[in-house]
Amino acid sequence: MASMFNMISSSMGQIMSNPKILTKAAYMAFCVFGTYHLTRISAHLLTTALMGKFGKPQLVRETSKIHSNNYLMLPFMYGNKFVSKNLFKHTEANLLKGVILDKKLEDQLREISYAVLNRKKHYAPAKNMLFYGPPGTGKTLFAKKLAMESGLEYAVMVGADIAPLGPMAVQELNKLFDWAEKQPNGMILFIDEADAFLRSRKGDDISEPMRHTINSFLYRTGTPSEKVVLVMATNNPDQLDEAVHDRIDEVVGFNLPNENERRIMLFHYLVKYCQPPSGFSEKAAFVWKYPRSLYHGKKLIRMEGVSKEIIEKIAKDTEGFSGRELTKMVIAWHDAAFTLPDPVLSPELMTRVLEKFHLQHKLKENWTDESNLRMMEKMIFLDQEAEDIETSKSNSEAKQKKTEELLNKIDKERLAVKDYRVQEEAQKI
Repeated sequence: MASMFNMISSSMGQIMSNPKILTKAAYMAFCVFGTYHLTRISAHLLTTALMGKFGKPQLVRETSKIHSNNYLMLPFMYGNKFVSKNLFKHTEANLLKGVILDKKLEDQLREISYAVLNRKKHYAPAKNMLFYGPPGTGKTLFAKKLAMESGLEYAVMVGADIAPLGPMAVQELNKLFDWAEKQPNGMILFIDEADAFLRSRKGDDISEPMRHTINSFLYRTGTPSEKVVLVMATNNPDQLDEAVHDRIDEVVGFNLPNENERRIMLFHYLVKYCQPPSGFSEKAAFVWKYPRSLYHGKKLIRMEGVSKEIIEKIAKDTEGFSGRELTKMVIAWHDAAFTLPDPVLSPELMTRVLEKFHLQHKLKENWTDESNLRMMEKMIFLDQEAEDIETSKSNSEAKQKKTEELLNKIDKERLAVKDYRVQEEAQKI
């Protein structure tokens, strides 16, 4: 054993005393160290490139950006996107095609979208917008249409997805903004339920990770972006943080559809879901949208006895329904027809489904009925506290009325700018 240690120490002494061997050893160690770190950096850059090309951040629920783990589907996805992007003309005129809105709101959105559609031509930075209103009134749909018609990508995230991430929320939010900034044509980033994580920081009930996430969001949106158009949607705009309000360039309110809009929606969705394609172009569009129908077929329904008068009556009887509720009702008509031996949609079947949706709508209203809440408050709290609650409600109603007045004035000023632009364009012609 001693002789072996002597031999090893003798060999090490010879190596340490030989400069050439030491130089070669240092060179080999440097090469191994450099190769290891170069491999790590290359893998990180490759992962980032693939993420930017085919992946999406964790916070993104839906996006028009092509992403798939099935690489065999990529050629078809690129072909579909090329056709929709290059073979159809994207202008301000067809921006709201297929989106059914109030005429006044439609004019507001066209004026707001003018800057987005022409931002590259004018070298202008992107705008941040706030859409508020009841659920199912077209906020997300319009944001998607705006992205498609302006040549931008779009991505949808939900504010409620932030809280479960805890301390990792800041990192994921930065990944989302970095990914959006890397899109060559720009992106519309739509944040649904924005008040779920962008609420006021003044309260004590907000956690530290959430506070850090809001601060990170404010930092990323403090400077106007050249690539990212931020659209936030909420049912409670007054709950947003004051600094978030400062980031907003345009405010748009979405209301429940009126009787005429509901009638148009019913006709539109009946044709879309319950009427089989008739002409060559409709059949070709159907096959393009559902290519699997070529080899497994698709059972279609037909309508009998569904007249204009019946649709107008249903539109009148669905007061208070959102656009999403009307869509779901038409789909329910479609599904109910398939339960019959002969898939036919008749007025009787439509009325039965309508009654069910009426009951569901009343149930949802009952869940959020303020009169029930006030009754419970009077039963639980003292009289003085109940009076304070009534006073708070009166203040809230006055605040809401003032908000509506201010928004009407904003709408008028926005349209005044549009009229001025139209006059200038007419004078140049």
